[in-house]
Amino acid sequence: MLTSCAIPSAPTGGPRDTQPPQLVEVSPQPGSVNVKTQTFEFTFNEYVDRGSFEQALSIEPRFDANFTTDWKRQRVTVQFEESLPENRTMIFTIGTDLRDTRGNKLKAPIQIPISTGPEIDQGVFSVEVRDAITGDVRTDESVFLFLGNGPLGPNGEVDSSLVNELGQIVPDYTIQTDSAGVATFQALGQQAFTPLWVNDLNRNRRWEPARERAQPFEQNRIAPSGGLQSTVWIYEPDTVAPRIQGVGVLALNQLRIRTSESLVLKNDSVDLSLLEGGSEGQILDQAAANQIIEWNATAELLEEDSTTVVVTVDSLQSLRSESNY
Repeated sequence: MLTSCAIPSAPTGGPRDTQPPQLVEVSPQPGSVNVKTQTFEFTFNEYVDRGSFEQALSIEPRFDANFTTDWKRQRVTVQFEESLPENRTMIFTIGTDLRDTRGNKLKAPIQIPISTGPEIDQGVFSVEVRDAITGDVRTDESVFLFLGNGPLGPNGEVDSSLVNELGQIVPDYTIQTDSAGVATFQALGQQAFTPLWVNDLNRNRRWEPARERAQPFEQNRIAPSGGLQSTVWIYEPDTVAPRIQGVGVLALNQLRIRTSESLVLKNDSVDLSLLEGGSEGQILDQAAANQIIEWNATAELLEEDSTTVVVTVDSLQSLRSESNY
């Protein structure tokens, strides 16, 4: 809930602002222990989009208490309706959904650990997300972290006991990958965790197995020990069939067909449907059109271009003269 009177907007004039907002002050400070307050303040170096702040802010592990926000220029006060859990390290994360009033988003999440007890957990580890096809790093991807075994069984089946009444599975921790494709978790306890890449479509930090994809990392169970510890290779399923973009005649019995994407041929046999027309393009009668024409044809991909296939017909002797096909 926003309680300030005016909505800030980007100033006009001057050089174009292309830099993301910076967090310049937090109260209580990062690393504070024995925290009892339910009020927290965050100050930025510029005006930020207020809606994006509420979307980006999370408190973990699994603290879903309601809160209100009160804005005074570049400072926001967050007031929780409940006390934080006792004797626990809590992490305030401002994710990459945060943007300033010109639309510049954070390039990496900001994490602020505090503790309601006398100590802060020190466990740290990082995981990496890459594209399975290109090998490139994937930025701004959601990584969910679960205590223990996580929601997937040994064969990839979902543990239905973890799905709530909304069809969601709630992780213990979440974070997005930075500009290097790395997600770093900090202030963790010394115990085993299971990371999971999730295609979090609506950015609600909940996995909805019925409509969102997820993939485990190469190393499934991880204990914090610092450094990069595992990678997941993301493969986006292709659900669009290739389209024919051009057809050329190489010879009397040979066609070159160019498609919209690379192809893989299971074998070199070709199934062809033949529509026969008259000499002036007139379609023949049904009996003639349905006549079976026996021929042999093979297909071969060009070595230098896997989007192009060459179809060769062995014999055209059974085709009628003065007809179009």
